[in-house]
Amino acid sequence: MLIKSQMTVDQLVTPAAHHVDKMLLLADRHTRASIAMEPWATAAKECVEFVEGNQWSQEDIARLRREKRPAMKWNHIRPLVRLVLGYHMNNRTSAKYLPGWDGTGTDEVAKALTQLDRQIAEINQEPYIDTEVFLDGITSGRGFYDYRLGFEQNELGETSASSKDQFSVLLDSDAEDYDLNKGSFVIEDRWANIDEIEFTYGKSAAALVSPLVGASGFSGVPYSIVDYAQTIAPWRTFGGTRGIEGYHAMESYFFQCYDPSRKNIRIIDCQHYVRVMQRCFLDLETGIKDPIEDDWDDARIQKALQWAEQKYLMRGQASPLRVVTRPMRRPRWTTAVGDIIVWDKWSPYSSFSLIGYFPWFRRGKTQGMVDDLVDPQREINKRGSAEIDIVTRTAHSGWRYHEQGLREEEQIKLEKYGATPGINIKWKGEAWMEPKKIEPGVPPMAMERLQQKNKDSLKEISSINDGALGELDIVQSGRALEARQRQAVVGIQIYMTNMSRTKELTSRKKLELIQDHYTEERLYRVRGDDGKQSLVTINKKLTAGEIVNDVTNGTYSLSVDETPLSKSYLSAQVEELMDLVDKKIIPIPVIQDIAVDMSSIPQKDEVKKRLQQFNAAQGMPMGDEAGEAGAVMGAPPVQPRGGAPALALVEGAKA
Repeated sequence: MLIKSQMTVDQLVTPAAHHVDKMLLLADRHTRASIAMEPWATAAKECVEFVEGNQWSQEDIARLRREKRPAMKWNHIRPLVRLVLGYHMNNRTSAKYLPGWDGTGTDEVAKALTQLDRQIAEINQEPYIDTEVFLDGITSGRGFYDYRLGFEQNELGETSASSKDQFSVLLDSDAEDYDLNKGSFVIEDRWANIDEIEFTYGKSAAALVSPLVGASGFSGVPYSIVDYAQTIAPWRTFGGTRGIEGYHAMESYFFQCYDPSRKNIRIIDCQHYVRVMQRCFLDLETGIKDPIEDDWDDARIQKALQWAEQKYLMRGQASPLRVVTRPMRRPRWTTAVGDIIVWDKWSPYSSFSLIGYFPWFRRGKTQGMVDDLVDPQREINKRGSAEIDIVTRTAHSGWRYHEQGLREEEQIKLEKYGATPGINIKWKGEAWMEPKKIEPGVPPMAMERLQQKNKDSLKEISSINDGALGELDIVQSGRALEARQRQAVVGIQIYMTNMSRTKELTSRKKLELIQDHYTEERLYRVRGDDGKQSLVTINKKLTAGEIVNDVTNGTYSLSVDETPLSKSYLSAQVEELMDLVDKKIIPIPVIQDIAVDMSSIPQKDEVKKRLQQFNAAQGMPMGDEAGEAGAVMGAPPVQPRGGAPALALVEGAKA
């Protein structure tokens, strides 16, 4: 956890940190969340391993080796996952902020917020983080973003984004909403080394935890309870496992000789909501409540009220700002290292830093695209391995010979070289004593049909056909092939829709961080869609006391723009629209703005703006004006479609 204020160790590790009730509450939450998470984690671990190629259990492999049978695998799941991942990478989203419903926001600040959002995404390389979270989601059913303030590059704090290991995040077992903030808590169970503990929480915390590192200390509550619930996870580090076998034995012999860089200390980060009676600034005009920080005394509050009164007095109005006490739900951050609570303060953020992505979600039930593909893939491996074993055994099916027909050394040679191509066998005796090769059994055709059926089941269950995979299909025409590809896109649309939902939550989180923590005047260089850079200044104070681009105030709504999944799907729609234009059914001026909205070009608003200016200079109407002009001349008016009504509403709101 990144803490902005520099606090001493004595302030962190206080007698209250050893409060039994807090320790028991933290242990109870961790235990209940771990037990509730176990069924999902077990299935998700298997799904991840199947995608990565670990499709046989160690017990099955050992048994097959004893039986001298092969354990083959044909990973048909990974190409399907790669295809869906490719669809996602071609389906980028971008956030656009708009003034809110209460009239407190402005177009200028909304534009500045949109540019700040892009700048944050560029600095954190969000497209790569999106890919990691999306891959975690479709393989296991859960993926997690983490948005918080970072102070490594900027002392004032910058928004930092990262992806989290889905197997280390424990969710409230009683929650049932997509938004994690609707639940009571989220826990991140991670491992750290002693140096990280000392640097982050101080030497006192490191000294208290050191006996646990040497494997000779007593593990009380909650560490003993938490350690009992082992984390279920697949391969998650470059080393493959959390530790190295045999290393614990050395620690038991050499107490002080441990590797300080090894991550062998468990940290429990718990973000949880607490209901409190909180003093707030209340705006009587808008009804918006702004919590007052705990360290604000009465003198500072009165100073803020007087400043507001003077500001409204200059406008000839009475200040609507009041101080009230209201019940609120505040997030608190509690961190335990071993058996010591090293941090227990109000969270510096207004909501959880973790944001979840769930490809399939229903009342807390999360699932990825791989869950339903495991059984068909397992059957493919079993049937294929059995078929190979049968075919292989036919090359050495065995021999029949009389006990007096071959000498002992000849029998050994026959057993050793009997399957060699072109082998010559010399025997001596009666004709009925002639060695004869045992005819092998023919592999049943049902096995081959079952294997092909399982391959087809993988595509049917995943809603991905041969046309989407780029393979030969029974469909020959290009238009029919595009239809098949669009069908596959529709089948996986739920994964993309939930990703857009998650991206909206991340954009709201960035808006929260900007409004709560970007309080100083800052200058940013932002890259636009056209590749050009522009300077954006926020919270700029003028000599008259006014603040330009004040991002800390105002309510803003959010619009998530989404690039279409398939260019062929979009091209088919544009082609259909152009076909109506060619047949003189729709005049070109009426659908110019709609055609731009249906295209995949960037900066659509700027293109439509310049197109409207050009048509106005030429005296030609466009859009609704063209429809009205046609009605006046006697032509039937054409009803606008697509994004035209929404655009009109947005323009009306801006006006």
